[in-house]
Amino acid sequence: MKKIVRGNDFTLRIPVKKIVNGEQVSFPLTDCTDIAVHVVSKYKRTALPYTIDKESNDVLLADVDGTALSLGTYALEVTGVSEGANWRSFEYEQFAIVDNNASSDTVFEDNTANGDTNIEDGNGDNANKGCMDVKIEGFAVDTALVVLPPVSARATIIELIANADAAIAAVRKTEAAVKASEEVRVENESLRQRAEEQRAESEATRQKAETQRAEAERQRTEAEATRNREEGIRQESETERVRQETAREDAEATRQNAEVKREKADAEREKRVAEAISNTSSAAKTATDAADVATETAKKAMVATTEAERVNAELRGNVLVVTDRNGDVSTLDFEQWDLEERVNITMTTSVAGVSVKGVSVNVFLNGSSAFTKYTTDADGKVSFAIPRGTMYRIAFQELKGCDPLPSLTYTAALRVRDINVEYKPISGEKASVIVTIDKAEDGSVSPFGGVAVTCAVDNGDTITTETGSEGKVTFRIPYNKKYKITAAQKDGYYAFRGVYEKNNVADVAEHNLYFHYYPTTSGVFILDATGAQYTADEWQAAGKTAEEAVLIKLVTQNLANGNNCFGFSPAALQTGYPNKQWCTQNTQFNNIPLNGNDVKDALYYDGVRQSKLVREEAEERGLSVPLFTYAYEQTVDLADVQLHGFILTIGQMTEANVNKTLVDEVVKMLHGGNAKLFSALFSQWKWTSTQNFASHAWTFSSSPGSSGKSFSSMALPVFAC
Repeated sequence: MKKIVRGNDFTLRIPVKKIVNGEQVSFPLTDCTDIAVHVVSKYKRTALPYTIDKESNDVLLADVDGTALSLGTYALEVTGVSEGANWRSFEYEQFAIVDNNASSDTVFEDNTANGDTNIEDGNGDNANKGCMDVKIEGFAVDTALVVLPPVSARATIIELIANADAAIAAVRKTEAAVKASEEVRVENESLRQRAEEQRAESEATRQKAETQRAEAERQRTEAEATRNREEGIRQESETERVRQETAREDAEATRQNAEVKREKADAEREKRVAEAISNTSSAAKTATDAADVATETAKKAMVATTEAERVNAELRGNVLVVTDRNGDVSTLDFEQWDLEERVNITMTTSVAGVSVKGVSVNVFLNGSSAFTKYTTDADGKVSFAIPRGTMYRIAFQELKGCDPLPSLTYTAALRVRDINVEYKPISGEKASVIVTIDKAEDGSVSPFGGVAVTCAVDNGDTITTETGSEGKVTFRIPYNKKYKITAAQKDGYYAFRGVYEKNNVADVAEHNLYFHYYPTTSGVFILDATGAQYTADEWQAAGKTAEEAVLIKLVTQNLANGNNCFGFSPAALQTGYPNKQWCTQNTQFNNIPLNGNDVKDALYYDGVRQSKLVREEAEERGLSVPLFTYAYEQTVDLADVQLHGFILTIGQMTEANVNKTLVDEVVKMLHGGNAKLFSALFSQWKWTSTQNFASHAWTFSSSPGSSGKSFSSMALPVFAC
């Protein structure tokens, strides 16, 4: 590298070669455009004027003003465009500008008389012929640098010395400026570093704040979902309160009307009682006189009698008691005469082996599903009172070997209603419909007695009876008749899959229908193939294995209220779940709410119904719904019923999220501590069966999210139980 004293003007002779396959070849600069020559120091980049050598069109001659360059080391940069491609040399250090002759290695002499304009080093070699190679658009450019004296080098040595002194003074001034500039640069660099440290600290603070904001937003979303759910419950409670208040006001109005009628009836009763007492007294007196006459006559006639006829009428409070000559006693309650209808039922049968003693009679008031049960005495008789103006339906127990008795419906308007019914032998061809109701609790399945069951025959009778100790009831249905069986709801229990009604046709000799009930106690349970329900402790105590566990079931009050409890397959959890598209098109479904994240919506907890509606609409419109198709194709067999999978709603997913740690304990009990856990599913996005808006559906991780329906997310099939 050449060292030149500052202030000397000089010319750079720059040969430019192109390297092809490792060989240097001529690079005609006359074919290039946009040629530029720069010398580059640590602080400055200076453009140089240049010309192309007339003798060699691959050589550049660039003039350097010695006073324009500060002290320091300089690299050469040559750029241009050839055939539309940019080329550029590498920036290697070429020469240095120094402040005195002792530091330089270049002496400018007037050698032009000998025709030699090269500046040579002490060895007589051309200065600084090191090569610089750069890769540009498939070829390389090689440049060699030669320092030449300028035309002014022909000046006398005295002029050069004078110029040198002036240059030295200028250099020293420049050095002072450079030093001052360097101090400013160092100070600015220090300020920049401090600013960068502050920026990094601020960025760390911002990231921490953003993390807290995201967590706060997640908590806010969960709190909002909880608030919406509780608001829905509050509104439902308020609606129920208003309904009960309205019912209370109606009942109060009815009571007041009844009170008016009662007061009127009391006045009438007192009048009739007075008349009855008067008539009774007269009748008693007449009867007594007659008895006296008869006795006297008997005495006179000396006719032996062992017993006299006795007729007696006595008013005991509001009850008139009359004893006839045979000793039979009849009573009449004047207070109840106009307030109630007395119903007297007498049952008979000619069927051998059938007794009418202890037969159940269920009475339903004003269309209610609740009933009052009465039982016949040894003579097949039963009596009860119904408030006047009340509509009531009487349902009779079915007796083996007898045709069922149809239900009887009346409105209480009489003082006494006598009803005679006869159980007749089975006649005509009829199908037997055997309804069996059981309940699964405490790790076993047992008969459920005392559950009212109604059979409504199409265009026929409606019969209601209740299950006995074996949990069974039988109906006789004419062949080919449609009928509906309805099992009553029982406090503290809910029906399997929420099914209380079953419709059928009496087309075979015997139909067997089953209703399976579970207790509404909240918790996490295990179901085996029989449908029996166990807690984790009960499962272990029974010695049952993980392979026998068909479903892990979640019961909460919100789910049980709408018969929307569900279970998932623990075996499938260990295998894993695939990703599926909600729908292959981002289109709106009209059969379900546009936004399913609304606790007030009837389908908020009903994934069974919502999944079914989506499948039905997809079939009608020719749409593909891979998520729901996959879920429905997943089946389990439970209590002799094949269950098809469905997709949870946001409401059901929220209940699952709240109880995930409880579910994990049951999973670990079945499959050990290394098992895949249920809670792990809530760190991933899973589809729900609810829409967010036309093109998006709700997903759920630890809180609700949203995604386009054609996107793939986890498919989690569950089963109604």
